[in-house]
Parts: sequence; C-alpha cells; structure tokens
Amino acid sequence: MKTKYLGNQRIKRDGTEQKFRVDLDFNGKGAFGIEVYINNALTAKSNYKFEEGKGYIKSKKFFFKHGVYSRHMFAFQATAKFKMRKSR
Repeated sequence: MKTKYLGNQRIKRDGTEQKFRVDLDFNGKGAFGIEVYINNALTAKSNYKFEEGKGYIKSKKFFFKHGVYSRHMFAFQATAKFKMRKSR
C-alpha cells in the first residue's frame, strides 16, 4: 500500500486546532481506497487492493482503530465522528 502525498498541508504540532478527515471507500471485494484531508484540503491518498497469494488479507468485515504508529510521536487529542453511507 503506497501513499501519495498531495499539496503541502501538514499536521501542526503547536496546539493549533485542525480538522482531520479520513474517507474510506470499500469496493466489496476486499479492497478499499483512503483519502486524508487536513482542513478540508486533500493531503494524502492510497489504495489497498487484495491480490490472491501475495500476502494480502481478504476479510468479510473490516476493523479500523485510532492509533499512532509513527516513530515521531507528539501529544494530541482526537475527537471522532463516524458517518457511513452506501454508495451506488
């Protein structure tokens, strides 16, 4: 899963409040697209595509959780709202 970074939006680490949005688009066949927005500007996007026999995981259900997996940690507070809609 490679991530394409767009524009020059960055997460500020000085206590400035920012709007952070993540859109997930599931295709129903084990793959999904992801777009990340900071202050309504598209900042990064990527795709997870299931490929049989290549070490990818195909699941009937998906589970996502909040977390920071970076080696460069900083203190932050996140408030989450979830909205789901069926597309086409």
